[in-house]
Amino acid sequence: MITVENFKQMGMLEQLESLENMKKTKNEDCIRDLFALYTNPLRDDAIDYMVGMTLRELLVENEQETVSGLTHENPVIQKLCLQICGQRCFASATPVLIDLFRKHQDHKIVYDIFLAMAKSDSKDFLEIFRNFMGHPKEDIAAIAIGMLGKHQDETSIDPLCRIVENGETDENYKKCDLITGAAIEALGQMPAEKASSFLVSKLHYRNPTGRLLVHQALVKKGKEVIPLFERILAENDVDQKIMAANVLGLIGDKKGGEILILAMDKGAIKDLNVKYAVYEAIGHMQFMKGTIFLMDGLLEQDPLLLTAVMTALDSQVNPGVTKKLMEMIRKKDPQSQGLVRAIVTAKAMNIFEILYQEPDLSRLLMESVLAVKDQNRIDAFREKLETIDSVDAKKDAKTLSEVTVAKGGKRILAADDSKAMLAFYQTAISGFGYEVVTAENGKAALDILTQGETFDLILTDMNMPVMDGIEFTRLARKQPEFRDTPIVMISTESEMSQIELAKEAGVDGFLNKPFTQDKLLETIKKAIEANP
Repeated sequence: MITVENFKQMGMLEQLESLENMKKTKNEDCIRDLFALYTNPLRDDAIDYMVGMTLRELLVENEQETVSGLTHENPVIQKLCLQICGQRCFASATPVLIDLFRKHQDHKIVYDIFLAMAKSDSKDFLEIFRNFMGHPKEDIAAIAIGMLGKHQDETSIDPLCRIVENGETDENYKKCDLITGAAIEALGQMPAEKASSFLVSKLHYRNPTGRLLVHQALVKKGKEVIPLFERILAENDVDQKIMAANVLGLIGDKKGGEILILAMDKGAIKDLNVKYAVYEAIGHMQFMKGTIFLMDGLLEQDPLLLTAVMTALDSQVNPGVTKKLMEMIRKKDPQSQGLVRAIVTAKAMNIFEILYQEPDLSRLLMESVLAVKDQNRIDAFREKLETIDSVDAKKDAKTLSEVTVAKGGKRILAADDSKAMLAFYQTAISGFGYEVVTAENGKAALDILTQGETFDLILTDMNMPVMDGIEFTRLARKQPEFRDTPIVMISTESEMSQIELAKEAGVDGFLNKPFTQDKLLETIKKAIEANP
């Protein structure tokens, strides 16, 4: 047996050798010796570190000694054993932890016991977690709620729903606190239809962060929640329908597509913004009926809808799609012109490559590309032409290589999770002589800002995955260089509370979808001129 005094008198090499021998023997006496050394450090950082590492290594492999250490008289040993019991989920620790939790007076130790329980796979702690859902300390309540979700404790569904409901009252909806977020995520882990139905009913949750969590929870649930969206699509709430289409698109299952197509066939989807969301959603699903539905969408006359349809079809291109496109474009009517523009706007390279093989169509496509004022788009089509093995393609690639769009105008950052919308911004705004930089969500836009780039105007969608437009605006305004940059929010939102949240975050103006290219230009000019 090694005493603290004996160990102190050893040389460094001897101390290390002694610790190594303890690891090899792994007997109870070694652990108890290490307890003494651990609680009486030598003030030699290297040796004290090695003592701690050796003790941890032995405890991890010795459940009995670790559980016994939970009741050790020294709180330092207690805390260490609590951490290891949490990491290793030792089953025999469960009754000891419960007993300690109920009897201990030291709040710091009680918290450590609680954290150890929270790492365990045992359901014996569920009653404690239920009782701590309403704990005044947010972090403790959130941990308890998280464990109820992890263990899929269906008896907690009703109180969890009440927490979420309370989070969107007039007093609370402006901030999604830790407890509300934990409750949404916990409900997302519950397999019960009751929990899923509740989350679907909260598609348009009043707080944007909470709404994002609801959507993420439903996407994780996947196919099981798809039938619950039928009712939403049959009702008259435009915002809910848009969000239903967005979530179904992210789930990406054809059954969700079939529900969307059925709603369209029944005449339940007439609003342009909902139709746009439906086309984008179907684009995420690979099934024959969906492709046929998108082909029917080629008859749309709204440029933005056509861009969404073309973006979706480009990932599902087949002989039937290209045949129909060729027939429609060769009619040389206003619709055919819109289709050619949509191919270029959507940067639909798969469709472009196939149609370019037809001499009469290649000229129409090139005319449309040359009319674009977006350098990035011109360069993208040039690169595609360089991969096509034909004399005309090489010639056209050279022509595009000589096209240079003048820069030096106002710079605009556009954030939107829709590829079609970003494509529309790039072609439409570039056509006005502005330089456009795009980001697929608020987080990506914020990353661009933190890299030191400057902009004369920021356009942001309100509802985006990863980071919504309101949170992005709030964080952008915290950066001194963007405190006064005009920010215009693009949205389909009709609820006044959402507009108020956006204004409080620092949004200067709004542009409601659907909008025309002229309306977009008017909004941009007005915002920039107001902040010269």
